[in-house]
Order: sequence, then structure tokens, then C-alpha cells
Amino acid sequence: YRELLPASGFGLRLHHHGFITYDEERYVSLRDAYAARGRDVVIDGLSPSSGNRYFYADTRAELGHYTEYIFATEAGRRGYEAIPQNQA
Repeated sequence: YRELLPASGFGLRLHHHGFITYDEERYVSLRDAYAARGRDVVIDGLSPSSGNRYFYADTRAELGHYTEYIFATEAGRRGYEAIPQNQA
């Protein structure tokens, strides 16, 4: 998380925006679309406690930060219920 901060002195930067989907096919299609465009996926992981899958796409050149996508399982959904969210 520190690579966006200045080498010295104080810095405050947005690291990433996160988006949740409960549709695994949608998650896979997003992941594949980034790869097909030659975009770097810098983190691709699995949360052992919830089973959630996630990846960080490198969108720093366009947006100035990473973009995270999460496929949330039912257990993961319950975990996110306590976190404030913007929902469209």
C-alpha cells in the first residue's frame, strides 16, 4: 500500500476503490476483461475465512489508484453487512 506515497515527508493518497459482486460469472468476466486488455492484475487472491475472491486491477494511469473487484460468497456477504456501502 505504500508505493503510492512520497518517498519522504507526509502524503495522503487514495489506494483503491472496491466493488462487490455476488455473481461469480460477472466477477470472472471482469477479471478476464482486464487481462484481455493487457492490464496488470497486481493482486489476485482468496480470503480463506469467507471464501471471497478478489483482484486489484492497476488503473493508476487512468484513475490515480487501483480498482478492486470482489466476488462475495454468502459468508462474505454477511461480513460486509456491517460496513457502510454506496449502492446503485
